[in-house]
Amino acid sequence: MGITNTLGLLGLLAIPIIIILYMLRPKNKPVAIPSLYLWKQMQEEIEKALRIKKLKTSILMFLQMLVVLLMVLILAGFFIVGKKESANLLLILDASYTMKSLDLGDSRMERAKEEAKEYLKQLDDGSMVTIMVVEDVPKTLVKNESNKGLLISYLDQIDAVDGMCSMELLEQSIESVREPGQEILYIGDRFLTGVGNIRTLSSEKNYSVHDITYTKYLKEGSITALTEVFNHDVEAGLVQVSLYVDNQYFASKQIDVGPKESGKLFFEDIPYEAEVLHVEIDNEDILAGDNHAYQVIQSEKIQKVLLITEGNSFLEKALSLHPNVEVYTGSEVEGLYGYDLYVYDGVIPEKYPASGSYMIFAPSKLPEIDLLGYAENPEIVTKDHHITDHIENPEFATRITAVFDVEDDSKIIYDTNYGAVAFETLINDNRALVYGFDIQDTNMPLSIEFPILMMNSLDYLLSNRMVEDRSYYVGENLEVSILPSGSKGQVISPGGLTYPLSFDRKTQVMPVLLSAGIYQVVQQNNYDQWSEAFAVNYPKQMLGEGRLADEDLVDSVLQNKDLKVILGLIALLVLGLEWTIFGYRRKIHEY
Repeated sequence: MGITNTLGLLGLLAIPIIIILYMLRPKNKPVAIPSLYLWKQMQEEIEKALRIKKLKTSILMFLQMLVVLLMVLILAGFFIVGKKESANLLLILDASYTMKSLDLGDSRMERAKEEAKEYLKQLDDGSMVTIMVVEDVPKTLVKNESNKGLLISYLDQIDAVDGMCSMELLEQSIESVREPGQEILYIGDRFLTGVGNIRTLSSEKNYSVHDITYTKYLKEGSITALTEVFNHDVEAGLVQVSLYVDNQYFASKQIDVGPKESGKLFFEDIPYEAEVLHVEIDNEDILAGDNHAYQVIQSEKIQKVLLITEGNSFLEKALSLHPNVEVYTGSEVEGLYGYDLYVYDGVIPEKYPASGSYMIFAPSKLPEIDLLGYAENPEIVTKDHHITDHIENPEFATRITAVFDVEDDSKIIYDTNYGAVAFETLINDNRALVYGFDIQDTNMPLSIEFPILMMNSLDYLLSNRMVEDRSYYVGENLEVSILPSGSKGQVISPGGLTYPLSFDRKTQVMPVLLSAGIYQVVQQNNYDQWSEAFAVNYPKQMLGEGRLADEDLVDSVLQNKDLKVILGLIALLVLGLEWTIFGYRRKIHEY
């Protein structure tokens, strides 16, 4: 048995009021006054009746108290729990970061586990239970288990994480594991349609921030940062947000955010040399973790590009358009060093420089890649490659081009029926882009895609970053690029945990983003060490996703018997009995 609305218990205050009224009520029977000389005696009797007397039992008083108790139980939503029959149950526990909220006194996660344990105890012996826990991705904890003690031990192992699973992925996962005829019960702070729900939240008073974007202004020597503040509550709130720059307090601002809305907040005049930004919501709410967001500012290093050419002005001008590049020209091919990128226009060296990247035009041969021959006026197809971002179809033609046998289709940039004409590869474990044609044999310099192609090529070849982005969300996988000159390395979490890198591959995918904060990637060899920072933030929660459910939305699979109708009928019967007794007593006094 239980209740669904504790506020209804306030009606119990009416019971002591009834008792006090009966103690104050006159208990003497009405009598006839024969003459005026009895006025004094009657006055004494009245004064005595007004004093509080010892409570005497009265059947009417008990009936009235019983009616009050019945009404209180109706208001409180009193129910009794029915015993469930043997079932095949899929029990889903949400362990997303919002389950760390403290609106229920203890965390929502702890309440969810208690609800799950109580529900398991109601099941008949022999009921088969599958437990799914929803972290950043849903996972099956135990499948088709009937031992209640073992099931409860699995529940005790569950803790809320810092990630969040999307509703779409959760619904897909449910459909992939559910069995025919299987009941589904979700316990958490969201609402799933079409299944049973036990909601574990009582308040939505929470504000959150999830990322920071920024713009660097070189001329002004400053940075402007932007963050978005989310209000998950049903009431508007005045939110104070503080910005910390390189772990030092910088400024605070306030913003009015409407219910279930978000608002953008700007911070200006941040020092241009800043490296790490951290915003924090100062308001107290039910979940402290998502009050923080981080961002690592990418440094802009000027990189040196050597163009080896015989006067290709088109190529030189296109390379010079990049804001972080200094272009040098020369004609010597061998013995080069000290540049970040080497561009070979119609020439190739016998020995490539040991460090740096390479862009090669119209090569006559390549290491480890077969030259298939040459094609005249071929039809060129643009492949789905990051170098061709913002380029849908080629807008150039070439008189003649070399074609190559590239086995990995994902590496091809431009293709023909005869073979690949542009592709990415590795030479000496360094990045290289190969274009089989001579720019001066094409109309590419006159096309709109030429500068786009060159900018994308430079961004790829000059990027020696170990991680692609500077900001991630908890639960995302991290892809680390292994530096060719490195021999060992590790990823360091905000809490100081280390995850070693494997150097037997060019990239490594690591599912290590388990908490929010600033991470470090470190790679080194016997002579040098490279370090790179990136930020990890709490994933965004859809506004209204964790809303308090209306009564008509709550679909509990618990077989609770609602006693409102029964209690109401009993209350009516008691009221009828009370009025019958009261009327009978009045008739007696009249005679």
